[in-house]
Amino acid sequence: MDRMADLGKSRGGGVCVMVNNSWYNNANVVTLARSCSPNLELLTLVIVNTAYIPPQANTDTALLKWEAPVHQEVTRWTAVAVLQDALDDVDWDMFWRSTDDVSEFIEAVVGFIVKLVDDTIARATIKKFPNQKSWMDKTIREALNSLTAAYNVGIISGNMDEYKSTSYGVRRAVREVKQRYRRKLESQF
Repeated sequence: MDRMADLGKSRGGGVCVMVNNSWYNNANVVTLARSCSPNLELLTLVIVNTAYIPPQANTDTALLKWEAPVHQEVTRWTAVAVLQDALDDVDWDMFWRSTDDVSEFIEAVVGFIVKLVDDTIARATIKKFPNQKSWMDKTIREALNSLTAAYNVGIISGNMDEYKSTSYGVRRAVREVKQRYRRKLESQF
């Protein structure tokens, strides 16, 4: 907080809040109010976290560790009809004619199907965060980003109406995505 001479205060330590550089950016630390008078010095920030680790605690367990996101390859099952057509067109008798051993037959058929799936079905690499819920998708991340933007605009303008409506939209989107994910899991049983 800046102390100006015309406010009538020339002595004292003042008010100071220190924020780690890795935490600080305009999106996550916002100054709500600041005031300096002969009777009061005030500095109000949004999002202040306090952690206490008692002396008897295991500090290695208590300290929060940042885990890097993991890149994971997933199958995009969008071309199932193409795969189904390809499987319908296969001459399955050729596998029977090629061997008399059941183990070799199974190995050949499974190898052929795996090769057909690899050639037909697309794969994509996604970034998965350690704290990301399994139902979380792109729409929720976009909704949360819009919520943060609406909050920042509301803090600056003093009008939080857009933030409130965006907050309701995020809740609705989360509810819908969770229901869709539940139906997807239930359909697999």
